[in-house]
Amino acid sequence: CAFDAQTGIAKLVYAFDDGPELIETVTVPGAPFVLDEARAAAAERALRLLHLIAGVSYYKAAVPPTIAIDSYAIDADTAALLETVYLNGLGEFAYRNGLDLHGRIRFPVGATQVAMSAAEIGLHEHALVAIGGGKDSLVSIEALRGIGIEQTVTWIGGSQLIKACAERTGLPTLNLGRQLAPELFEYNRLGAWNGHIPVTAVNSAILVFAAVLLGADQVVFSNERSASYGSFIEGTGEVNHQWSKGWAFEQVFGDHVQRRIAADLKYY
Repeated sequence: CAFDAQTGIAKLVYAFDDGPELIETVTVPGAPFVLDEARAAAAERALRLLHLIAGVSYYKAAVPPTIAIDSYAIDADTAALLETVYLNGLGEFAYRNGLDLHGRIRFPVGATQVAMSAAEIGLHEHALVAIGGGKDSLVSIEALRGIGIEQTVTWIGGSQLIKACAERTGLPTLNLGRQLAPELFEYNRLGAWNGHIPVTAVNSAILVFAAVLLGADQVVFSNERSASYGSFIEGTGEVNHQWSKGWAFEQVFGDHVQRRIAADLKYY
């Protein structure tokens, strides 16, 4: 993975054995970005976390027996987070495709040293609030407005409906770009494994990366309490297609962001 601070474009690179590079891009408006040493290091950590979580879209196309990370190493703590996100976030995908992913998803631990807890990096009080065009995000926006927290209404992709809703709030807006590798759609057409992925986990990682670049200290998503509960399926266990919108994900992801990305960055 790589980030060009002059253009604001991050490249996330994946590949299957003997296959072409699959390049996904994420674009953060506001470039060029001038980051001090601490923010630049945090941005690199956030970019790697995004690279690994967004990889779920490509992993699920083939469900390979081995996962390799070529350009950097991760510690056991990060590997455990990723295995939790992939296993639970792909619960519906696995069930509908008759797959058992338990014990099958293993991220390689290559960092022998235990990572130090992240320090504060000088973020200012400002919230990037995800908006999806529904009422839940509007409740969060008005709640934050009511207690005087400055916020930027943020969305990913080109939806004109979401853009119109965001602009109607009268608040600053931020439209982040995400372009999946085009080969992925061809793989799906040819019969690759397909199904639900934990898209809120991916979007959360994108907003965390953007928050570090922009200096905001909060990333806010709006999810119903019901998202924390799945369906119990005999012989399979609990399957929750909204897992990455639930309390369990919020806890493990938010904790990881504060310990590994920036101590003054809050995700909730």
